[in-house]
Amino acid sequence: MVLIVEDQRESAEFLKLVFEERGYKAVVVDCGEECLKEVVQKNYQIILLDVQLPGINGVETLQRIKQLRPDVGVIMMTGHAAEDLLQKAMQEGSYACIRKPLQIDSLVETIGRCLNKERQSGPDLA
Repeated sequence: MVLIVEDQRESAEFLKLVFEERGYKAVVVDCGEECLKEVVQKNYQIILLDVQLPGINGVETLQRIKQLRPDVGVIMMTGHAAEDLLQKAMQEGSYACIRKPLQIDSLVETIGRCLNKERQSGPDLA
């Protein structure tokens, strides 16, 4: 099951469709607070988490996710985040950081690696 945390509704719905077409069950939320509620209630395999979110940002959300579910795979997405935020996300346990606009084939490949627990040695800034 995939949790998509993205405040741009069109992008989120597109990603949901992409994953559902590939056989994943996908849920969309638009902020860090809703993400954390979902993480407490359900056992997600992968979380796609935007760095820039209303309320608590993606890196803070990541920190809280890792406290609740340290083993869940989190892939950060960003269109314009500063390099220091991306480095912080990797230090906090993000599997990868992927730049927008997303390359779907690359994203699906990254998710496959994440599900197989092939931890990146450094930031994956695809």
